Amino acid sequence: MHVLSIFRRVGLTACDALGWATVPGRVVNRLRVFVALGAIAFGWPFSAAAQAIAELQIAPSTAQIEVGTRKGVLVTAYDAGGNVVPSTDFRWTSSDPEVVRVKLDPATPNLAYVVGVAPGVALVSVTMGAAQAFLAVSVTAGAAQALVAESVLASPRALPLPIGSAIPGTTSTGAVASYDFNAPAAGVLTVAVRATTETDLVLLVTDTDGQVLRDGQSDQDLGGDSGAEQLAITLPRAGRYSVRVRPFSSGLGEFRIGASWLEFPELERPADPDGSPSTASPMVVGEGINDTIDPSAGDHWDWFSIRIGQSGQLRVATLAREGDLVLESFNEGEFAEPVERSDQDLQEVAGNEAIVLGVTAGQTLYFKVSAFSSTAEAIAYRLTAGLISDTR
Repeated sequence: MHVLSIFRRVGLTACDALGWATVPGRVVNRLRVFVALGAIAFGWPFSAAAQAIAELQIAPSTAQIEVGTRKGVLVTAYDAGGNVVPSTDFRWTSSDPEVVRVKLDPATPNLAYVVGVAPGVALVSVTMGAAQAFLAVSVTAGAAQALVAESVLASPRALPLPIGSAIPGTTSTGAVASYDFNAPAAGVLTVAVRATTETDLVLLVTDTDGQVLRDGQSDQDLGGDSGAEQLAITLPRAGRYSVRVRPFSSGLGEFRIGASWLEFPELERPADPDGSPSTASPMVVGEGINDTIDPSAGDHWDWFSIRIGQSGQLRVATLAREGDLVLESFNEGEFAEPVERSDQDLQEVAGNEAIVLGVTAGQTLYFKVSAFSSTAEAIAYRLTAGLISDTR
């Protein structure tokens, strides 16, 4: 597929796709975005490193991969004099995570992997401050997708989590491996997973509602092995928890999993009144809610629910003058993975996010507002919901 057609399908003009940018005295035909000199006057929260960056270059600028495979992408930051700027604060996004996902390399901040999830095209962007670069990715069906299509695995029943031993397991896109653990009190749960086939795995720990606990996800690729994951997580109180092992994108994987448990009642923390889907604050379309999260005090996120009265287009948005927010939407009963996620910083305000969804009467949707940083100070915000009803 020609690169220009890929960019057109994800909403860029031909000029954007070629990366033309005009600067005094010259025109550059590369994927460049230059920092505007007046940006600091708007109060953007740049770090000192971000302020020095004049250009990002990404290599390669196009890629074609198969479903279930990945390709490494390298980004380099330059200052106005063309010197390389060592940087770690890169933000990667995919225009369509259902087609292409981005997997970061914890050991190499300027390296990321684009992973094929489903056939199609997507645009991957990397941003630091006001500098930005793009990668067009085309995904085709391949052997990994065929393997899953031929699999006759049913959705597996949750098994007891093996405490003090290791057992084999199997996971796939449509049949995620799940293990239950009933904590008798607060304590520390340690879980380790190692793939026995060439599979990129993700390890998750969820609560009774099925939402991922804070620090309850491992996608570290320990030792450079994409199938090696482990974590030690505090379970804040007695109750039922689940450990899930899933492929990062798609495919069928085999692994071994083991766990250990240290009961530690002094670690118990009270439940957040609106920190779970089951205790979500109800919202009414057309009205707003003022609220505050304070990760530094243990209030990491707020949940809200909306009962849809009529079909149409629902828009939910956050407004915050200070602080960096993330807004996520979830279907009822499916709280481990968001349907949509917004970290767009609308109007160049880090706390302004929005999600638009097609909805039908009778649905109940859930929304989670969290801070971009788990150590952020208190953030006051307003959450609003509006609906444009279908006229058919």
